[in-house]
Amino acid sequence: AAEFCGELENTATVTANHPCLAQPIELTSTCTTEVLCPPDVEIIKEVACALPGDACGTFGETATGVKNSACPEFCYRIKVVNTGPVALTSLTVTDTLLGDISDEFTSFVPLAVGAETDFVILRVALCDDTPNTATVVAVGEFGGEATDSDDASVEVETLDIDCVSLVASPDT
Repeated sequence: AAEFCGELENTATVTANHPCLAQPIELTSTCTTEVLCPPDVEIIKEVACALPGDACGTFGETATGVKNSACPEFCYRIKVVNTGPVALTSLTVTDTLLGDISDEFTSFVPLAVGAETDFVILRVALCDDTPNTATVVAVGEFGGEATDSDDASVEVETLDIDCVSLVASPDT
């Protein structure tokens, strides 16, 4: 069932017989109240291998790079989706690797019901396996907070080449 937000008006009517006048009387009362629906938000964090230029590979929950003389580079995509019944008037987005990246999302606030926005970070060099988490704290238009977190992991493999020299005698 869909949530209702905003003003809700309720009217109650009572009909009774007046004891002295022997006739029906009716009393009506109306009450209006504000229904404040809580916000809801989803954050999706994905990682991909960086490709030549400003391109990124396929985004997913994990990406594997190969370390040789240099550390591999990765791209991160962080998407925020308003999954609630009210607009979001404030977004605070933090990341355990990238820090506070809220400024990248401020131009999209207020974020309408069902709307989404994303931000791509290019060319982050990582030399070791690196799990990390992005978190969003959203404030709804009628107040209230919603929080969500998502993880993405980088796996770094080391490229090792072993050279073996075989010397054969001319007699074999």
